[in-house]
Amino acid sequence: MGKKVQTKIMTPNGPEQKFGELMNIVNSKEQWSEYELEDGNKLKIKQVVTKIIKLDELDPLGNPVYVSEAQHIMTVE
Repeated sequence: MGKKVQTKIMTPNGPEQKFGELMNIVNSKEQWSEYELEDGNKLKIKQVVTKIIKLDELDPLGNPVYVSEAQHIMTVE
């Protein structure tokens, strides 16, 4: 496990910034979603998570709250 990094992030729940810990991703499996369009083209799309932050708070059930940032990748076949 690496060094803990404290960071600030804007959340979708409001305009205030919240503090959290930048989490290292140690394993991932990113699947492609495939779509065949009426024009005959096939699209392959996947979401790649680039950052995960664990906020310094819990949800109403006592679970940790995470915020993620992601990038969408698309290819046409």
